[in-house]
Amino acid sequence: MYYVKLIKGQSFYAFNRRFLVSQEEEVSEKTYNYLRRNEFFEVRKEEFSA
Repeated sequence: MYYVKLIKGQSFYAFNRRFLVSQEEEVSEKTYNYLRRNEFFEVRKEEFSA
């Protein structure tokens, strides 16, 4: 699972979604890989151990 949170600005629109400041959202791997290079976002990847 991949999560992103907008940390700068008020909102950001990407991949037909609007991200609001300080609200963490689950995203696809494609969106995660795109937004992790953006300084306006904090991203995290949740690993599962079986």
